[in-house]
Amino acid sequence: MYAAYSGRAAVVDSLLERDDVDVNARGTSDRMTALMFASTHGHAVVVRSLLADPDVGVNVRDAKDDTALTRAAAKNHPEVVAAMLGRNDADVNAANKDGSTALIYATCGNFKAITRAILNSGRRLDLGEQETTNGLTALMCASANGDLDAVERILALGGDHVGLNLQDRGSESALLKAVGYGHREVAMALLRTDGIDVNLANAKNSTPLGLATSKGYSEVALELLARPEIVADVPQATTGYTPLIFAAWNGLDEVALKLLARSDVDVNRVDKDGESALLNAAAKNRTVLVRAMVARDDVDVNLAANTGMTPLKIASQYGFLEVVG
Repeated sequence: MYAAYSGRAAVVDSLLERDDVDVNARGTSDRMTALMFASTHGHAVVVRSLLADPDVGVNVRDAKDDTALTRAAAKNHPEVVAAMLGRNDADVNAANKDGSTALIYATCGNFKAITRAILNSGRRLDLGEQETTNGLTALMCASANGDLDAVERILALGGDHVGLNLQDRGSESALLKAVGYGHREVAMALLRTDGIDVNLANAKNSTPLGLATSKGYSEVALELLARPEIVADVPQATTGYTPLIFAAWNGLDEVALKLLARSDVDVNRVDKDGESALLNAAAKNRTVLVRAMVARDDVDVNLAANTGMTPLKIASQYGFLEVVG
């Protein structure tokens, strides 16, 4: 095992020729084999020699239920992973005690070469049933890291097989992660997928629409608003900010106007500080939005924040004459 650990290929080859050497001998505490040691440390030449032995245990598990393949993926050794995938009996769906598979390790680590090797291997991937103890899936990790190619390849496997709407322990879905981390192309790819739930909220009650408007992503917000099932007036749990308040603050005129045109959006809803969308629009000199809101019969133009500030007062204070007028 030490020869495999240290990458001494000639010594390993010599030992493999002996009848009294157990190629699957394990460490006392970690239960690791020579193949696991070589895979963990990226010794591809040694790995290939060991894989050529007909008695080698390709899918043997260590004390944490990792295999040689999951260990190689976790340590970002693409050459070793390629060698392992060359064996038809290598279990690409094997998961350790944490629930991590080779693909989860690769996508969460943003190890793109390994991710593509696994997705191109032609193996059956039961991704919908694979998640870590924290609830992470390969699709979530690829979405969080903005790996559009991996996301599209995973989605091509079909929604029922990829855990499209699964949420992690923080209630984050793949879509929420894509929007939250600013990966607009990934978010759009997910939104084009049949069966995507556009209203899933995370532990802070942030929805994809709330995140998109908070970050100023008009394209994503407009795509979400085009969905008939969208719930458009969800406030964040801690701040009370709504998509309309975010859109007004960030100057997303087209998004805000579409929100104002909806019957399910309360134009007078306020955040935790008592500030409305109109007050936010006035504070940022959003003339188009202010005019659109004050033209409505149901808007309360005198609605004051907790500080006593009104839309007119704040616009006057900052000298926004067009807004005041």
